[in-house]
Amino acid sequence: MTELELIFAQTEKKIRKKRFWCVIFCVIAVIACFISWLTLTADWFQRSGAVMAIFAALTQYNANYITTLLEAPSLGSSAFNAMYKRNKNIPKYINWASLFLGITGTVIWGYGDHLWRLTKALA
Repeated sequence: MTELELIFAQTEKKIRKKRFWCVIFCVIAVIACFISWLTLTADWFQRSGAVMAIFAALTQYNANYITTLLEAPSLGSSAFNAMYKRNKNIPKYINWASLFLGITGTVIWGYGDHLWRLTKALA
């Protein structure tokens, strides 16, 4: 393995690590929202929207970092091209997940108490 291929392998390892953290952040945000939904107060559900928005920002930061790694100069390397092809769609999916979490978290943060009371009254 050449030195350049080693660098690209390390870059791909960084991408996998950031992707892992994005998944963890999304799962924590959804679980926090779900657990707070099961509590007896609307305040905790509303606060979970803030947690969701924070985790959306952390997810977006990691997506931007992955994009930066993928924009490194390729130097015409086949190793870089192979790594790029395997990972080029990851930032797009993470950006969509982050956008969804951010909007959902903001709505819950702002109107969570009303949503909680409305759904509990309908149940």
